[in-house]
Amino acid sequence: MEILGNITSSHIEIIKELSSKADELVFFSPFCYQDFSDFFQEIIGENIKSITLVTTLKPDDASYKVNSLASFIDELNARKIIWNIKIDNHLHGKLYFFLKNGAVFSVIISSANLTDNGMIRNHEWGCLIEDVPQISALYQEATNAIEIQKIDEDQVLKLMQAVDDYKLSHPQKIQNDTIDISYIIKSTIDIHWDPETRFFLKPYGSVDDKIYEGDFSEEDKMYFSKRRPNSVRINDLLICYAVGSTKLISVFKVLSEPQNTGNKKDRWPWFVVVENLTPEYGKKWFEAENTLAKISNTFLKNNKKEYLTFNGGSTLGAFQFGADKIRLKETFGKYLIDIIENEFA
Repeated sequence: MEILGNITSSHIEIIKELSSKADELVFFSPFCYQDFSDFFQEIIGENIKSITLVTTLKPDDASYKVNSLASFIDELNARKIIWNIKIDNHLHGKLYFFLKNGAVFSVIISSANLTDNGMIRNHEWGCLIEDVPQISALYQEATNAIEIQKIDEDQVLKLMQAVDDYKLSHPQKIQNDTIDISYIIKSTIDIHWDPETRFFLKPYGSVDDKIYEGDFSEEDKMYFSKRRPNSVRINDLLICYAVGSTKLISVFKVLSEPQNTGNKKDRWPWFVVVENLTPEYGKKWFEAENTLAKISNTFLKNNKKEYLTFNGGSTLGAFQFGADKIRLKETFGKYLIDIIENEFA
């Protein structure tokens, strides 16, 4: 590990040196250059084939961020370099990855944003790490957290128009401009899983408490019955449906091992902490007609050699006998996720 900073050297000098050994750059930074021309002129050599920018894009930063995105696109188009723009609205850390032939070989972890102040002027410090197993794991973790996998040029043009329209209708500067970008940028998550990920179908509600509507976008716990759900592990996916309407509610990622409430009187004493991976769908799931019967019948009709459950079952009848989850065959689990992701796209 090497410590770096902007007093005796500068971030841009280190990035230039590492870029000379790379053919792909992937930069994570919440704040970005308004004009990328000088930065790219400094760091890009003939060897660079692709640059990815992961940043934030929210209603309250759209008015200045759109200039950054437009400059990023224009400068790389002019240089005939492949570009990608991705969004992580929880991003706070700054990561600068350097890749060669698809493999990451170095990363800078720093306090420095991708701006002139961050790269040169501010007193910023960071570290350069070249331990490939560690940085490969970090790269995977960071890319898995991305919320929007692609912002295209057409969307950026629409954002520029939205900003112009907003400024015309608000001639006097407002301290915190908030621009509606939801109709341009839809907050959908490209759900990732690895070969060890398991897919479960889980009911939400009960015969005595049937569910027909409600906002589940911020639901952060999923409960199980008296028996500890040993088969549910961190990073597994819980695809939940509403008892009553039988409609799909959302896809949740498991973030914790099973925990107990400690109250022996609880009907559902075991729970796991979860993250809703499809929050927009979770706000209006009840508007869709994605019932279990309809979806499972369609799946089996179109995939005659397939099954619904991991154990080779063609029905979900275990729920009628009180099951609090059913492990799904991966193909059916992915089928359900695809329906949820594309319903309101």
